[in-house]
Amino acid sequence: SSTSFVAGPIRKKGNTAFVFPIGATTPSNKWARCGMIPVSGTFPTDDFTVEYKYEGAPFSGSDPAYMTTSGPNLVNNVSVVEYWKVDKNAGTPTVNLQLYWEDQNISGIVNSPMTDLIVAHWNSVTSKWESMGQVTPPASGASGSVISGNISSFSPFGFGSISGFHPLP
Repeated sequence: SSTSFVAGPIRKKGNTAFVFPIGATTPSNKWARCGMIPVSGTFPTDDFTVEYKYEGAPFSGSDPAYMTTSGPNLVNNVSVVEYWKVDKNAGTPTVNLQLYWEDQNISGIVNSPMTDLIVAHWNSVTSKWESMGQVTPPASGASGSVISGNISSFSPFGFGSISGFHPLP
């Protein structure tokens, strides 16, 4: 809940769906859950560490030099106020990530069009943010979540916008 969360990394072992009850206490209390949904290749020995950061991710914003600007993984901009560090410690799973926002004003989530909101991933090989998509468009509202498409390469992740409709401060 917004009054009871872990400010720091959480480690999880296993291959079941799980919502990490994480957040940050600096600069203020911010609850920011991250869900993990197994898709394939999962085993009981899978091991992840997840941490929420209430700060801009590396190279976040809208600089085209760091965005995938063509092809299926298009990203226009990425949140400069928050991101999730998701590290795979063991295993070779494919998962969907569910990123939650609890206050659309802080997260920069606008109500329309929700089809533009995606989970973005920093690709350390290309040095660009890429879209991990969304399974279905999220419902609009003061709080909510977006679920990525299949992911097998990890860390970091944040809210992204395909065409810039979401300002993502």
